[in-house]
Amino acid sequence: NRFEIKMNYDYVPGIVEFIADLRRHGVKIALVTSSNTAKMENVYHAHPEFKSLFDEILTAERFKRSKPDPECFLLGMTIFGSDSKDSYVFEDSFHGLQAGRSSGAIVVGLATTNSHEAIADKADYVIDDFRGMTYEKLLTITSRYI
Repeated sequence: NRFEIKMNYDYVPGIVEFIADLRRHGVKIALVTSSNTAKMENVYHAHPEFKSLFDEILTAERFKRSKPDPECFLLGMTIFGSDSKDSYVFEDSFHGLQAGRSSGAIVVGLATTNSHEAIADKADYVIDDFRGMTYEKLLTITSRYI
């Protein structure tokens, strides 16, 4: 807990711009995390604007089974009245990638925690960060999997 209080919680490059672009296009955005509310309070302290970036923040307390079970992502889809074919999961962890795949969503792997090569076969598309990612690019990714 002490370590998490002092963590930096840096944004992945390009994420704020990408979220703003999604918002301009009316996309609903949920953060689905295995972190608990206490850890997220540390994030909110470091980034007071953080909550306003998302329509929903789903923490570990909101689901019974953790990743690699897809329950957390399916809950997000249910909250938004969305379907897996219309949903994207952006993930960096192996368990998260597996949960995303099991949910039926299009999975975009983030090569931030693990290498591009290590996650390439676990995602539909892999990015190093969010720089250059746009709503239009997301639609291009989708067209490959429909």
